[in-house]
Amino acid sequence: ERDRVAQADYAFRMLRVQLLGELALELDGHSLAAPSSRPTRALLAWLALHPGLHARSRLAGRLWPHVLDESARASLRKALADLRRALGEEGLDALITTRQEVGLSPHVWVDLLAFEELLAAGRLEEAVGLCRGELLPGLDDDWAYEARDEHLARLAAALARLGDVAEQEGDLETAVRRTRELIAVEPLS
Repeated sequence: ERDRVAQADYAFRMLRVQLLGELALELDGHSLAAPSSRPTRALLAWLALHPGLHARSRLAGRLWPHVLDESARASLRKALADLRRALGEEGLDALITTRQEVGLSPHVWVDLLAFEELLAAGRLEEAVGLCRGELLPGLDDDWAYEARDEHLARLAAALARLGDVAEQEGDLETAVRRTRELIAVEPLS
């Protein structure tokens, strides 16, 4: 009976990854220390932003583009080992690794992906509510800059739409607040 309960608990473990604002991890409602090394943080962020399994060789080349393939793959192995340690034994089911591929489980919740799903569903208030800061602050890789720019464009569009709706409804206080938020995100708008 106890084994069955333990298996049921294991099946419901939920890893949450916050990429908006400071990188944060949560497992079943309990905070985990985010990886401290930049390469491990970059690996976790990239996997969280790109659902599915990824070929190790392509992933290594993407994250370590300026080193030889063998060195990039060694760096990937080290970052994966560090990520496993950060997730702990309870969170290891969130990380999928095979000899050829790496990815996060489809059951991992990622704030940026939730933001995009809420936008697609027209739930702009909820989507904007998830934005607690800049996407991937501190990561200066090209792919992080691209993701940051794309996110800012979608956030700016959502804030502009929310401001327009508030103005049309006569809620000028909310319209002004949303416009100020828009200007903070996109000063030239």
